[in-house]
Amino acid sequence: MRKAFSGIVTLAIILLLIFSQPASSLLLDLITPRDCIQGKEVTITAKVIIQSKEWSNIKSVTLKVTKDGKSDSVQIPVNITPGAVVLSSKALTNTSSEIVRVVVNPATNAVFGYGYGYSYISPVGYGYLGWRYGYGYGYGYGYGGYGYNAMNAPQAMIAYDITWKALSVGNYKLKLVVSVESDGEIKTFESEEKEIKVKPIPAGERIEFTTPPELIWIRVGERVCSVVIASVTKDKPVLFRMEDSAFRQVNLSFARKVSNVIVNISRVDLARAGITSPTGTVYQCIRIDANVPEGAISKALIRFGVEKSWLSANGIDKSWIKLQRFHGGTWHVLSTTIVGEEAGRIIYEAETPGFSVFAITAIAPPAPVRAVGGGGGGYLVAPTPTPTATALPTPTPAMPAVTPTALPAVTPTPTPTPTPTPTPAPTPAPVGVPTLIIAIVAIAIVAAVIVIYVVRRR
Repeated sequence: MRKAFSGIVTLAIILLLIFSQPASSLLLDLITPRDCIQGKEVTITAKVIIQSKEWSNIKSVTLKVTKDGKSDSVQIPVNITPGAVVLSSKALTNTSSEIVRVVVNPATNAVFGYGYGYSYISPVGYGYLGWRYGYGYGYGYGYGGYGYNAMNAPQAMIAYDITWKALSVGNYKLKLVVSVESDGEIKTFESEEKEIKVKPIPAGERIEFTTPPELIWIRVGERVCSVVIASVTKDKPVLFRMEDSAFRQVNLSFARKVSNVIVNISRVDLARAGITSPTGTVYQCIRIDANVPEGAISKALIRFGVEKSWLSANGIDKSWIKLQRFHGGTWHVLSTTIVGEEAGRIIYEAETPGFSVFAITAIAPPAPVRAVGGGGGGYLVAPTPTPTATALPTPTPAMPAVTPTALPAVTPTPTPTPTPTPTPAPTPAPVGVPTLIIAIVAIAIVAAVIVIYVVRRR
């Protein structure tokens, strides 16, 4: 009697569960890192947890990504096969990010009950629990499994490992959204929103991009930061923005499509690198290398900033700043222009035909030349030491040049034979005209004295 009563109650419960709509209560969770590096892949684990004793008719699983007021929503196929790749290479254009792949996490333990959705079923146990197909389908094959798991099963879970990377820096917000059909209506469940801070690429990192993002952020240091871009088209410029450096930006455009572009950026110490210092006062140096020939580059612009305080402390005018490029063993001054001011800095831009070591320098212009003297007999003189040293020494070497020439001519002559003759010979050469005048004056005086004397005697 008791057995019969127990059987009737059990059957009633089973029938009630079968012909009623399944309950729907989910717990959603996103496990994310707090921060990451631009362009570097990170793993995000998304969990859909089905509460114990319930079946959930899950209709969709969606990952929502938001940045700077823009959002992308990606629907993830519902799949319960651990290790299965359900999505790959999905670009999120609004938020400058990318889903590389989505794989079903091995911890997934949910099964599909046709007509009722997903829940957990133990592989062993009462009735038909080992069949794993059709549980919850209805009276018959599924009633044993459905009734058992609805009352006694642990929580069921569908989990995904999402490989994601941000193509820009800043704060990203991610949320998991799951829709479930219940009582003929679609109900939506949302996870707690998680935030990921994306930072610039630090020194020593190597980051790969399929195509160039809108902006590549670099943190310049002693170690090389390497950026690899699989493919760059002619009409797509590559823009680098740099931190921790006076060099602020590099804008690179190509004359044709190029593949596997590698750009390496780092600080450089000229002495340790065995490079001679350029002309002028050096402010800062950087090494930028690219594995593309100069002929493939249509334009390369380098933007940098110089502190106004440094200019003032060193007595340097802002117009003296020039960017120099070390190429072919020598330094070449690049055409440099002022493009603006910001945060106590003067911002400059220079175009370069290629890459190598660059130095921000201050080169003082030549001193202005001024006229001295009036009328047509004036002459030009430069007040600065450099021109003076070049102009004034000219007459000084002329005097010694004459002296050595005259001395050898006199030295071989003192032989015993020409005693009185050689002595007067030099006199006419250096002082001929003055001696003649003195002689004439002397003779005139003597003649005048004689004439006066003769006249008085008479």
